[in-house]
Amino acid sequence: MPKQDCTIQQSNPSAADLDSYAAHIPLNWTSWTDLPLTVQRALDELVSRSFGKHPILDGDVHTDSEDQDPSTGSMIYATKALKWDELVVGAAGTVLWVNTDTPAWHALVEADIGDLGAYLLNIVEDLTPTLGGDLAGAAKNITNVATIGVNGVATVGWLRILQDTIIDSNDNDVLLFTAAGGVVVNEITIGNSATTDPVTIDATGDDAAIDLEIDAKGAGILKLGANAGGTYIGDGAANYTAYAADGLMTMAGTARVVDGEWVPFNALKAPGTKPATFKEWGIGGVWEFSDATDDTVVFNISVPPNMDRTVAPSLKVGWSTATVDTGETCTWQLEYLWTSPGEDTTAAAQETLPVDSNAIAQAHGMIVAEIAGIDIPSATDVCIHCRLKRLGAGGNDDLTDTAELHGVCLSYTSDKLGTAT
Repeated sequence: MPKQDCTIQQSNPSAADLDSYAAHIPLNWTSWTDLPLTVQRALDELVSRSFGKHPILDGDVHTDSEDQDPSTGSMIYATKALKWDELVVGAAGTVLWVNTDTPAWHALVEADIGDLGAYLLNIVEDLTPTLGGDLAGAAKNITNVATIGVNGVATVGWLRILQDTIIDSNDNDVLLFTAAGGVVVNEITIGNSATTDPVTIDATGDDAAIDLEIDAKGAGILKLGANAGGTYIGDGAANYTAYAADGLMTMAGTARVVDGEWVPFNALKAPGTKPATFKEWGIGGVWEFSDATDDTVVFNISVPPNMDRTVAPSLKVGWSTATVDTGETCTWQLEYLWTSPGEDTTAAAQETLPVDSNAIAQAHGMIVAEIAGIDIPSATDVCIHCRLKRLGAGGNDDLTDTAELHGVCLSYTSDKLGTAT
């Protein structure tokens, strides 16, 4: 078709007009300059008249948009009405937040971090293989960032994990982690607690018995229990050793030990009435209690400073006899009196307690008889005054020989090292 001039005759050309204008374009044109100048001008005028220059969001040419003027920082988004619209930039510090299906600028609060924390921990799991395991599940949600903050800020703290280090907000190491070689099967579990229950640090893992080691560095010392509540070793409820803030140690339950105050034969005295007889015995000595009489010795014992005054003590009597008839019985009787400073030391015994003890098959073999049921001393008692006799003239005593007393021992439960200074 020959080239010929053309002009646009209508301001709003129809489809037929456009076809007519296109018919003037050479079939072999390869660039804009190949077109006749009149065709170039006709096409420019066609575009200008038909569409013209217009805003993106004009609501007219683009019928799927709202009519909006641009502003700095704005973004274009689709509304629920399926129209392109302007989203004006939010306030400083806000983030783009999607609530159901509508984006909006939002200021983060603590309640938002729970969901965000789950996504962050998923990223940590992907980027930090040394964490191992599966972090899926509700346990990975961070519901209150302030509780894990390590920078001292009471509002929203932060926690940064760099494989083997926890770092504070000043880039100082807080915790360093080391990994054992090979396959790791044991670890530490840290647990929080409900009201009145303790928080816990436990050694956990596959092994049946796992040590938990806490070491100071160099000449440093391990300090525990600086608080007023003290430090407990044991279950902390029934069986434990407690260290108070001032260092005083107290034992309870099975942590307590049995101790004793031994009173040897030479510390015992024979009274003026029905006295026992002192005899040399082997490489030492004994008090001899004859048959058919009520021979007696007397002695005093101070209250041990490490005695648990909630547990009744007992008196152990060490004796022997030449008789080997295990069916014969010697009856010992204790009269005692606890006294505090200022109390009458001549008062009558507060209690009398007997005990039966049989001979053994070994002549002169050591026999121990225990007199139980002694009253618990008061908080101020300092001494127990004792009279010990053999009821050889009556009762259950049918021993047909003398009984030799080697010594006595006040046996008691100890719950401390001593009295605090």
